[in-house]
Amino acid sequence: MMISTIGMVLVMTWNVLCGLKVINGSVAPGLYGVSGIIFFMWIDRVNEDSLIRENKRLGEHNLAQTAMLDALVRHGAFACAEFNSQGILLTQNLAYKDRITPLLVASDFTSYDRTRPPVHTAEKFWHGLALALDGSIQAKTLTWTATDGETITYKARFIPFKPSVAEPNHAMVCLTDITEALDSRQQLLEAKHLQAIGLLASGVAHEYNNILTGVIAMSELALREAVNDTQRSHLEIVVQAAKRCTDLSSNLLSLSRSTPTQNEPLDLREIIHETSRLVRHSRGVQIELLESVKSSTHIAVVGNRNELATLLLNLMINACDAMENRGTITLRIDYTEVAKPSVSHEPTPHVVLQLSDTGPGIPEEIIPHIFEPFFTTKRLGKGSGLGLATAKAIATAHGGNIEAKFVPAGGAVFEITLPMFAGMPTLSQSPFPIPHPSAKQSGQAAVIDDDPIVLATSANILHDLGYQVAAYSSAEKFLESYTPEAQAAIKLAVIDIRMPGMDGVQLCRRLLSHSSTLKIILVTGHTEKYDTAKLGQLHNVSILMKPFSLTALQNLIIEIETHAALKSGAPMF
Repeated sequence: MMISTIGMVLVMTWNVLCGLKVINGSVAPGLYGVSGIIFFMWIDRVNEDSLIRENKRLGEHNLAQTAMLDALVRHGAFACAEFNSQGILLTQNLAYKDRITPLLVASDFTSYDRTRPPVHTAEKFWHGLALALDGSIQAKTLTWTATDGETITYKARFIPFKPSVAEPNHAMVCLTDITEALDSRQQLLEAKHLQAIGLLASGVAHEYNNILTGVIAMSELALREAVNDTQRSHLEIVVQAAKRCTDLSSNLLSLSRSTPTQNEPLDLREIIHETSRLVRHSRGVQIELLESVKSSTHIAVVGNRNELATLLLNLMINACDAMENRGTITLRIDYTEVAKPSVSHEPTPHVVLQLSDTGPGIPEEIIPHIFEPFFTTKRLGKGSGLGLATAKAIATAHGGNIEAKFVPAGGAVFEITLPMFAGMPTLSQSPFPIPHPSAKQSGQAAVIDDDPIVLATSANILHDLGYQVAAYSSAEKFLESYTPEAQAAIKLAVIDIRMPGMDGVQLCRRLLSHSSTLKIILVTGHTEKYDTAKLGQLHNVSILMKPFSLTALQNLIIEIETHAALKSGAPMF
């Protein structure tokens, strides 16, 4: 290349000199032709060298792309294969060979009946292949049980193509594993389903609690006025039935997680003993407590006493029903270490409570579903399907978990895991001496509630306690009559938190800004907006949960008055 360039430069120089008549002679015209030929030969040689270099570069690039494509096809996450016009497998990658080939019988394509709709997964595969060989692009979702027993769902695409103009259609089949994506979608749908159930349960329970408040409190009030044993017996049945409905309402609110909870350090042993005593007396079953815990006094967990008791009670009642009230419930307490869900994964101490019974046990196939809301194996009318769902919600809300174990020999086994608390638990005891509920009060009281049943019930209870009562169906109506004279006379206000217009919390704060001596009871079935624990810390404010009984409201009022008397040094009742 160097020599050609030098020669070309010399020839061109000769031609220039000839053109300027520096060199004369008969050879000059011939040199012009020779130089032109040499010039075009040089141009052609340069182009040829450039083309060779470019082809070499493209060839290396194509080889790299072909190698990448070959590696992707052979070892990629998706399975692919090529079939000829007779449905015979020509080529396949490793994923197809390992995952799909063992699930299909190649000879089935020729015997596949195209006249009937495909039912089984293999038939759907051959149906998609047949349509692709006819020239139609197909996409199908196929679910197979793999050779190891795992169920896998594939998105299958059947694509027709011609290997040459003269040949009939071949088909390329590509299958992508979408099992994980479907599982994520299913979890999202279940979460939305539970959220919808929670909202429905929350609204239903709110109205339910208003009705139950009237039934329970007014029945208890009527019990005091019963003139004979027959009336008393009938009213006691009403109260018992209403309290059973209260348990169901509580389960609904726990399921929706909309109940305001006041967590505190608790002794798990104490809750276990209280719940066991209740079940033992009511159902007559034998209950055994086995402990491998080294602690000699308390097992402290942080939570809500009523909710944890409800969790244990639901499990024990289910066990009693399964054993038909004949058998043994065994409780085992142990320790474990569970890693925190953080970067450090620092293990923290947890207490494990295992509850087992001597009943028939839980079939293995329904274990994944037993914590679903409204899932039940009991006969119609024998179970609501909320007991285990409530237990699951309570355990999760306390930072723990609950699992059901399959036991081939029979007997149900549930394992509850709760984080432990390093300090001392709060023991169950009343902070103030509670006088007899019949102690009479005096003065004026106001009841503000938009529900007429609760309004009438609360007013009757306060009247029975000795108050002069005024009832209002809204905060706005109460404020219209809340004159300076009324401010001085009213000593107690019972206010519902959830009301249209001005709600109970807004009214409470407004009243506290006008009076420092007014006692306020905020009544609620549940709340999403406010932390009732913080509201209860306000000066002269107490919280009463719906549905409440006559005794519950009376005891709270007496507790409030007793506390005020202790602070002022005035004589008690």
